[in-house]
Amino acid sequence: MIGAPGLYLTGNVTRRMWVAQSQLGDAAIQPEQLPALAQAVMAKYDEVDGLKDGLIDDPRRDAPR
Repeated sequence: MIGAPGLYLTGNVTRRMWVAQSQLGDAAIQPEQLPALAQAVMAKYDEVDGLKDGLIDDPRRDAPR
């Protein structure tokens, strides 16, 4: 189906993440933890595109495991 509302993945995934986190209570990611999480993601995935420049160029590319 073209333009099917069920294919709005960004909104659907964001909503599901919010629901999951709201049900986890203290186990959910807290706002003060976000800078450390962002640094860890950047440290692991910044060079995937072949250039360490503080940008994650294409998150769809195969990431190191």
